[in-house]
Amino acid sequence: SSGPAPPAKTLVLDNGAYTIKAGFAGPDIKVKSEDCHVIPNCMARDRNRKIYIGSELSECKDFGEIQFRRPVEKGYTVNWEAEKEIWEHEFFDKKAALFCDPEETGLILTEAPNALPVLQSHCDQVVFEEFGFARYYRAIGMRFQIPGIRDSFLTLTVPDTRSYIECIQRCPSYFQGSTA
Repeated sequence: SSGPAPPAKTLVLDNGAYTIKAGFAGPDIKVKSEDCHVIPNCMARDRNRKIYIGSELSECKDFGEIQFRRPVEKGYTVNWEAEKEIWEHEFFDKKAALFCDPEETGLILTEAPNALPVLQSHCDQVVFEEFGFARYYRAIGMRFQIPGIRDSFLTLTVPDTRSYIECIQRCPSYFQGSTA
């Protein structure tokens, strides 16, 4: 009895300030580029008071006087009530392109570097107590290395959030373990 079986699929989620990048991964899932979704991370209301949530924004025909509500400020999720509405619409609505049952799905979630512990704690509460994901891993985006750049001296990521720039210096693999 080594515990419960791992979930059959995992929702991989980069919860950016401007867009959410999301898709599924798993041992039996062949990932194709069309399976990766870029979703506006916002709610909007037009001049006729029609509300658009996440991917519904593509249906908007008149952006005059549109008002946006974004759950992320300076790279950090600070409005979980708005974020929950977006996630519920994009991942838990039966008609959603990325529909999943959180009790049968794992979650890998990126976060901004140097997130305050109170913001991390709130995120954990939402993931487990509000949605009840089967498994969960949260880390800064740079923890997920891009294959083929392991031996570079510098990795630079400029997220589309325009909130911060990550710059992490790494030693090439042939320097690791060197005493000289």
